[in-house]
Amino acid sequence: MKSSLALCRTKLQVFTLSLILARKKEETVEIYYFDDSYKSDTLDFLNRICKSKGYQFKYFVKKNTFSDLSFIYREFRNKEYSNLYIASLCNGYISLATGLINFVNLITFDDGAANLEKSSFVYQQRESLKRSLFFSLFRSGYSLSDIVSKSSEHYNIFEASLYPYKGYFSKEINISDVFQSSVQLDLNEEFSHLFLSPCYEELFEDPEQGYCNVRDFLKLQLSTSDKVGYIQHPRSSYPTPDLPGLVDLTSNYIAEEIIADLAVGPCSLSLIGFGNTTQAFYINSNKIQNVLLTSNNMKKQYINHFFNKSSNITYFTLDGL
Repeated sequence: MKSSLALCRTKLQVFTLSLILARKKEETVEIYYFDDSYKSDTLDFLNRICKSKGYQFKYFVKKNTFSDLSFIYREFRNKEYSNLYIASLCNGYISLATGLINFVNLITFDDGAANLEKSSFVYQQRESLKRSLFFSLFRSGYSLSDIVSKSSEHYNIFEASLYPYKGYFSKEINISDVFQSSVQLDLNEEFSHLFLSPCYEELFEDPEQGYCNVRDFLKLQLSTSDKVGYIQHPRSSYPTPDLPGLVDLTSNYIAEEIIADLAVGPCSLSLIGFGNTTQAFYINSNKIQNVLLTSNNMKKQYINHFFNKSSNITYFTLDGL
């Protein structure tokens, strides 16, 4: 029997995949992880998840476009698998690899909050001269419509009411309940506030100003709290601000695992961020309060409007801090 392959590019995708595979009782799988740069915590995460589940994985770090595409062509051309799992439906590298692979079933799953936004790449095909050129060069690659039409199963990870296009995939399976389960991390600390760092370089028109505004906000938050947990964004180079009482919880555990552990006790937990994927999991939670930060400095394409559907949101503007 042919083995299965998963093409992933975020830790959340790998975590989601592990939940899907457990549900399907599928054990023979190889995970191919595409990363923009080498990150030791990501490699530690892959080792932890794959060792516990018995999965095989390869960690691919991008170099340059020509070298990467040549490698992908050689690595995946005419490879055969029973099931192919993907979540980044419009990523050029993954779309190219998908077109090169021979598979029986294409199984897709949510990438994150983008699946809840009407105008996101999940629903709108990305078009660019560069993308068209390398698809033509290698005479391969799947478009968004190809992937959607060929998906035999798609796994939704958020509450069903949040999706803008129900029935977008022919067979949708909701697994939102499994993200609420508890894990034991032995953090040995309790937090009532947890800040989820953005990728400052991507979110803000002026990243340095955005970082300074966040720092000022955290100072204000710490004036009324003993301590605040801080989780760095994996793609950002900005460090955890050096503030008394601000505790860096960045590790080889993803935010969803940390939150599940922190939310076990009787105390409620406040999640502070800019309306990200992690906050979307708890958008209607009666135990977790979402605080959404806003700023005129934010790029419009990164504002997630679906949060407006929930009344369980507190908004705070960084402008003027």
